[in-house]
Amino acid sequence: MSLLSDNDGDLWIGTQEGGLHIMDIKENIIEYPKLKNLENVTVWCLQKDTDDNTWVGTRESGLFKVNKNKGILKSYKKNDTANGLPSNNIRAIAQEAGQFIWVGTQDDGICKINLKTNDIKVYRNEPGNTNSLASNQIKSLYYDNKGILWIGTNGNGLCAFDIVNEQFYNYTVKEGLANDVVYAVLPDEQNNLWLSSNRGITKFYVPEKLDSTPKIVNYTNYDGLATEFNTGAYFKARNGNLYFGGLEGYYWFNPSDIEISTVLPKTVITKFEVFNTVKPLIPNVKLNYKENTVAFSFASLQYSLPIKNQYQFKLEGYDADWTLSGNENSARYTNLPPRNYTFKVVSSNYDGVWNNREDSYSFIINKPWYLTNSAILIYLLLFFTTIYLIYRYFKWRWNMQMQLNFERQETIRFKELNDFKAKLYSNISHEFRTPLTLINGPIKKQLENDLKPDLKKDLMLVDKNTKRLLDLVNQMMELNKLDTGSLKLNPEKIHLGGFILSLLEPFEYLAKNQHLIFSHTVGPMSISLFDPDIMEKIVGNLLGNAIKYTSEGGQIDFKAVVSETDRLIINVSNDIDNIIEKDTNKLFERFFQASPTNEGTGIGLSLVKELVEHLKGTVNASYSQDHKKIFFDLEIPIHPIKDEEIPEEEVTPISDAETITKKTNEAQPLILLVEDNVSLLNFMTSLLEDKYKIIASKDGVEGVQLALKKIPDLIITDLMMPKLNGIELCSQLKSDEKTSHIPIIMLTGKTDPENEIAGLQSGVDEYMIKPFNPKTFQIRIENILTTRKKLRAHYNKENVFKPKDIAFTSTDEKFLIKVEDILNKYLQDTDFSAEKFSQLLGMSRMQLHRKLIALTGHNTTAFIRLERLKQAQKLLEKPGLTVAEVAYATGFNSPSYFIKCYKKTFGKTPTS
Repeated sequence: MSLLSDNDGDLWIGTQEGGLHIMDIKENIIEYPKLKNLENVTVWCLQKDTDDNTWVGTRESGLFKVNKNKGILKSYKKNDTANGLPSNNIRAIAQEAGQFIWVGTQDDGICKINLKTNDIKVYRNEPGNTNSLASNQIKSLYYDNKGILWIGTNGNGLCAFDIVNEQFYNYTVKEGLANDVVYAVLPDEQNNLWLSSNRGITKFYVPEKLDSTPKIVNYTNYDGLATEFNTGAYFKARNGNLYFGGLEGYYWFNPSDIEISTVLPKTVITKFEVFNTVKPLIPNVKLNYKENTVAFSFASLQYSLPIKNQYQFKLEGYDADWTLSGNENSARYTNLPPRNYTFKVVSSNYDGVWNNREDSYSFIINKPWYLTNSAILIYLLLFFTTIYLIYRYFKWRWNMQMQLNFERQETIRFKELNDFKAKLYSNISHEFRTPLTLINGPIKKQLENDLKPDLKKDLMLVDKNTKRLLDLVNQMMELNKLDTGSLKLNPEKIHLGGFILSLLEPFEYLAKNQHLIFSHTVGPMSISLFDPDIMEKIVGNLLGNAIKYTSEGGQIDFKAVVSETDRLIINVSNDIDNIIEKDTNKLFERFFQASPTNEGTGIGLSLVKELVEHLKGTVNASYSQDHKKIFFDLEIPIHPIKDEEIPEEEVTPISDAETITKKTNEAQPLILLVEDNVSLLNFMTSLLEDKYKIIASKDGVEGVQLALKKIPDLIITDLMMPKLNGIELCSQLKSDEKTSHIPIIMLTGKTDPENEIAGLQSGVDEYMIKPFNPKTFQIRIENILTTRKKLRAHYNKENVFKPKDIAFTSTDEKFLIKVEDILNKYLQDTDFSAEKFSQLLGMSRMQLHRKLIALTGHNTTAFIRLERLKQAQKLLEKPGLTVAEVAYATGFNSPSYFIKCYKKTFGKTPTS
């Protein structure tokens, strides 16, 4: 079962159930009485130690330390104590540096025996723990001079145990071993390991890093070896020869005599198949899209041990990496998409030396006919032909509608009477403007005083009728310009839909005050070139007429859409008590009266008609079938444009256009829009979203909550809103320390001065009347944010924190005074952080972060650091203080970090 030669030339022989025997050089068995106790045991392994003692591993009898002259010196057996062997079946023994003995057991792992203290430490396999012994069944042990214990296992390959770091590494057939049963581990002169197994002998190149994949060469019966070897049958001679015992005898060799073959094999592709049909190997053969399953056969022209040749292949256009097929010399691919392909293959010789010179074969799988370039071109032609036919149809339909509309128009008008009326009333109205202005001014001045209710009511009546007279005069002046041809268009690039929405809001309030139901619909509209003054007069007169003639509780409907033919269509309808005039064309005559007792229509509808016709549009009126509603329908051609289409002579350039250019290199400011009209909210969003981050709210309460949560850079709010109006919203935010610094713009359709004064008193920064010019709206926002940015820059220039100089409101000043007190108290504390700062101020970290950025331009952490550096700058001016003393005195943890921050902030070191 085991053999060992000692220094005296005696041979120790371990037998199966025959005990231990010692034979001298003359082949005589010598009896040693003191070894009688080992006569009937099975000796599995023998190991000589540095003290010339012999260690005997047995089956079921444990481990013995013996001397042939002194007998058994010490025995180790399995027991119930913590200091016993894990098993009495000892398969392998190895010595480490004279002080330790390693023991491998049949089925219970390994153990380490300290020869000085006799302490025993056991290592076993732990399921689920990768850093444990791979198997408890041990076949062989070898300790090298690098502190690594090599362990051959029964079924789990080779283990390497780093004794110093107590780290296990495992190598199996996955890493290239011939078999996972390792009977023997022997080193050669180059520190490589030779392993015997059930499938020949393996040469194991020890890697520099044990966790990397080793190089492994296997020698099997094709190399003239036995297939299976025996447990414990291995030996290394002094001349470097290695001996391994197998079932058919023993084998020996010197590793230095084994040479690696350097002959590179030639690789050839021998067969190409498509759906199992052999095809000739013609380069760049073209296959149809259904022939997408192919197979290749290949060979290595190396005839020495061809069964050990290895192959790698790759299909370019399909495979990302090379595929190692081992000894398999074929490859198959299914369902290949249409594409160009190149199949490549390389091979190695029986010693694993690869020839990188590949053999290749290219082929093409064509696209199906319906995906070819010709087919795609036909599809495009059919598509554009269809689009053209649709366009021609709608153009024909539009032309037919235009012809019908022109045929239905009234052909004769009473021009002479209208010309006379226009000249007469235009002259009179021109003379009325000055006295009406002189009347209106003193009345407004008196209304600002504290008057008696009756007197105030009378003056408001006078003021209302004065405004009405002025509006009438202005309308007559417009009619005169139309009649004389002196009215010139002043088109501007505007967002037509948003502009119309802003015109409607004042009439919503007016209708609500008169207890009327007002609904409106504005379809999607693009940016157009249009005269906003004319649009305002048209919409204002139509809706003013509708409100005037609708009884309390009546319905008014407004609808505006843009047709496919680029015409603006406006429909206005309102409830009426009875028919004013059957001939609706007469409603557009100036100062028309159906009878002497009826109130006339004035000149509002006449102005609408003439302005629409001046724009080359049409307008008409009609009644519903039940005569309970009157409809006004008008169409005006518009010109949707892009920037490059705007003629320079038609548009006045904005001199300050650069102030609204998008700044992509800066963080976008956050703007909160508070508006209950969804359409108007979307219009304002479209004006601002390219330059700013937008958040929106549909009522005042939600607006306050969003402002407190997000701390925006600017708030734009409507005056009249549900739950909380604009003035109340402004008062709440301006009185709260978290939001008092935020500038607010208030929009309203109400033109009375009382609301404007109330809004400004609540802290509003800008008060804008609807409708507003989009460019003016954008520039005012930009100017407010620019002014705030300049004020923040003032803080960075000052060396002393002065709340009064950087506060925007009295609430801000109180907040900054509180900040100053906290800084004076806690700035020298190294534990003073942004979180503690926000807790002391009663704010969240985000709220304080946004607040300080708005006031100073710095976030919380940067603000604390800058104030510390400013305080340090003042201390450094005093003599006698070192840089380290100043750093600790201003709350820095280390002088090096203080110097780094100081240089980054002020551009110089503290010592300079």
